[in-house]
Amino acid sequence: MISNSSLNRPTVSVVVPVYNAEKYIEGCVKSILNQTYKVSEIFLINDGSIDSSLEIISKLASEDDRIKIISQSNSGPSKARNVGILNSTSDIVALNDADDEWLADKLEKQINLLLEKEAKVSFSNLRIIDLHGNDVGEHKNDIFSGSKDDIIKALIYCNLTMMTSTAVFYRNLISEIDLFNEEARHYEDVIFFINITSKAKTVLCTDILVVRRYHAESTSISLNVRNVLHSSDVCSQDLIRLGHIKYIPYFRSYIFFAVAHFYMRLGERKKSIKYSFKSIIARPSLNNMSLFFILCLPFSSQIFNKIIELKRS
Repeated sequence: MISNSSLNRPTVSVVVPVYNAEKYIEGCVKSILNQTYKVSEIFLINDGSIDSSLEIISKLASEDDRIKIISQSNSGPSKARNVGILNSTSDIVALNDADDEWLADKLEKQINLLLEKEAKVSFSNLRIIDLHGNDVGEHKNDIFSGSKDDIIKALIYCNLTMMTSTAVFYRNLISEIDLFNEEARHYEDVIFFINITSKAKTVLCTDILVVRRYHAESTSISLNVRNVLHSSDVCSQDLIRLGHIKYIPYFRSYIFFAVAHFYMRLGERKKSIKYSFKSIIARPSLNNMSLFFILCLPFSSQIFNKIIELKRS
């Protein structure tokens, strides 16, 4: 394969945080190595794994000198990504998660789009699978226009596929933006992407180029509501500091709605009412007002569960 640099094409560094990913990391790395657009370097940041992840990635590194391993004590994916980005030397940085895989032409299609549109940032659509590899569905971009304002609002409401495994951006942007906030364990990627898309032309690739694995550990709210709410406060401060104050009501409304939804799934109606109301106070929307209305009805749990069942079908 002819190198991209010899063809005067942008070079690419890939950054992957690795934490206890022994089940999936080999498939993730091989999907990067098998790209039709050859990558220059792959940073695997071992974030204090206590399973066999380090052994697996060390073997992969012995077979391909483009793979570079950096180990750190467990500090979270934000620090891991920052370490990888800061150590990268290529024109473009692409991010991936250890349990996700790329289609072979992901980088080629996204970089061609960047060059064609003279853009700096690109995201692709994705397919979601469960722990057993069964198809769950597709996640495609849902946006009214390409304006930065619409992009940011859609990002906050998870209507965009702007996430780490789909992100590709020019490395020189990091001189203009903050990296991932290492204090926040949740939603720090949302703030990072709000920041980067507000500074640079962004293109949304309509092709499905990522296979994202969904499992319980991926659902941030199910891990620790207290941490989620703390991260919400940290990220809100980031939005203020970065000059994006007008998006705070959208952001906090979404977080409170997600927490309310989570508590309702657990059958904790009073807590769900509390956060549903907080969501409406932050910014009313059809979703949070509908949930609050349901919560006020008799047999609200049965109604809620039926609605969830219908959505899944």
